[in-house]
Amino acid sequence: MLNSGDILSNRYEVSRIIGQGGMSNVYLCKDLHLENKTCVLKELIARFTDPAEQAIALNQFKQEAFILAKLEHPNLPRVSDYFTYSGRTFLVMDYVEGKDLGKILQSYPGGMPEKIVIEYGIQIATVLYYLHMQKPAPLIFRDLKPSNIMVCGNHIKLIDFGIARFFSPAKKEDTLRIGSPGYSPPEQYGGQTDPRSDIYALGVVLHQLLTGMDPTSTQTPFHLPPVRNINPSISPQMEQIIIKATQLDPSRRYQSARDIKRDLQSLLPATENTTNTAVGATASAKQVLTKIKQSH
Repeated sequence: MLNSGDILSNRYEVSRIIGQGGMSNVYLCKDLHLENKTCVLKELIARFTDPAEQAIALNQFKQEAFILAKLEHPNLPRVSDYFTYSGRTFLVMDYVEGKDLGKILQSYPGGMPEKIVIEYGIQIATVLYYLHMQKPAPLIFRDLKPSNIMVCGNHIKLIDFGIARFFSPAKKEDTLRIGSPGYSPPEQYGGQTDPRSDIYALGVVLHQLLTGMDPTSTQTPFHLPPVRNINPSISPQMEQIIIKATQLDPSRRYQSARDIKRDLQSLLPATENTTNTAVGATASAKQVLTKIKQSH
């Protein structure tokens, strides 16, 4: 583990660790070449006894860096560097100041207000559509869940592209069957993921945000109860959106993120139902920001 004050590549000074996981550690740093600009340093820490597994882990880490370096969207962090130092591998990305939706949801045990969830859902659908429209092949996020969605002021940002992949119609199934149980669709465990797989995960996330129900704790992860059975205050239209998004058969789901975004936008008042809603400031989103500040 790196320590406060450590300097890597004569450029990045470590301030403190801000995240730890089985595959990586994440540090808050200062970029000494850019007037001490705050940035994030992500270190690959996974160590496998099997050389093949270690090679896969390193390849996934590189892929995350290369994928993000090519993307430019207000709902995504930007990767600015990738390097090896003393035999350890790092990537450098924008510092995303905020709190992830998983932590925010703890302040809403019975579920968040529907209007806030709609607004976040529109933003998530917007950035998923951007990823799915990448050329020459759609980019599938594959790990959409509240802890990978940061709330930064009035915006959300997707983080952790560690298992993202480009869709290849020539392949019958994914090389690696990996994902987050409860959020990943059935095909992610024994088939080929495509953009509709991310739409399924979005439906699960919307369900959790509205009800507070943790999909990882259910005995029937692919059969979520209708949201109105848990929270009757949710609109029937929103319930139908989630039901359609989480169909087990991909052909019965929304076929593009743009389609689910359209239906989510239809639930907002006409004065807010614009394309700017996906990235614009909203009063209800500020309520969440207030809760974030109060929890610090």
